[in-house]
Amino acid sequence: MTSYNTCKSNIVSKIITEFNENKLKLKNKNQALAIGLKMSENKCSYNKEDVIKLLNKVKQDLNNIEKKINLKNIKEKKVVMMILKKKKKIKQINIYKKLLIEKLILFKKNNEILSNNIWNELKIINNI
Repeated sequence: MTSYNTCKSNIVSKIITEFNENKLKLKNKNQALAIGLKMSENKCSYNKEDVIKLLNKVKQDLNNIEKKINLKNIKEKKVVMMILKKKKKIKQINIYKKLLIEKLILFKKNNEILSNNIWNELKIINNI
């Protein structure tokens, strides 16, 4: 497990434990899970090894046209493109965007629907 995933797991586990101990005023466990995941996005960071693994994963996902689109892999693509932007690798970002658009077109041809959360992430990617 990467250090990012370990951090994420620890935060989510802590929030779920607090929910189970009635320390949080939430209606259900799904709310606690959502809060834990959101907190982990803000608090956890990728180390060099995590970045390499994530870059490879995103590259494989984009080159596999049959891989389904979901919120998790769209967020991963957003993180990779932000990392590439910091490294000023604009050409690579544009290639990834083109591949992502091709996937979206295929997704639409199959009459599949994207959630509002995915569209929001795609808007962010578009502005990178």
